[in-house]
Amino acid sequence: NKYQLIWEIFRIRADGTHAEQLTIDTTLAINPEWSPDGRWIVFQAFQTGPHDILRIQADGTTLQTLTSNDFDEIVPRWSPDGQWIAYLAGGVQNRVMHRMRPDGSDHQLIVPPTYSNDDFQWSPDSQWIAFSAFNAEIPAWNLLKVRPDGSDLQPITNDSASDRVPVWSPDGEWIAFLSQRNGQPDIYRIRPDGTDLQQITDDPAIETDLSW
Repeated sequence: NKYQLIWEIFRIRADGTHAEQLTIDTTLAINPEWSPDGRWIVFQAFQTGPHDILRIQADGTTLQTLTSNDFDEIVPRWSPDGQWIAYLAGGVQNRVMHRMRPDGSDHQLIVPPTYSNDDFQWSPDSQWIAFSAFNAEIPAWNLLKVRPDGSDLQPITNDSASDRVPVWSPDGEWIAFLSQRNGQPDIYRIRPDGTDLQQITDDPAIETDLSW
């Protein structure tokens, strides 16, 4: 099929030289992320069924499938200490956060399945995961945080608007996020305990893809 969409994983030097293709015929390989030690790249791919999570060594060898189920498993993200990979699993309307070891073992549910999860990020010290979610008690997208083992689930925001895309500051003292609480998408920041909310931008442009 000449219209088949094929995306592969490449690596390239920071100066734009030495582009190398790492995956071959994986079909829709997206969301790559380096391991903290630089040895592996984890990513999601559509192979023969739902999206699975795979990893490949940085030189393009040793491709391994880490998940293989009858539902999508997407957006893999390494913990900064390299001990875990968190990811989302399920259908479009109800994706729930899980974690596993980098070799694909020890899969664990992090967030109760009553929540529908979306954007998430590890804290710099690997002790928390901030994420956006909603459920019957939280009708709009809000920010929460949870320990990687699923304990100590806490709300960060509680607003009728949509709060999305949490991003930790490098020192772990702040979480930046996007919110429509003033009628348009703007950037805010808040302490991880939910205090000291501050609006950063206020313009008609649409802010996306936050990064500290």
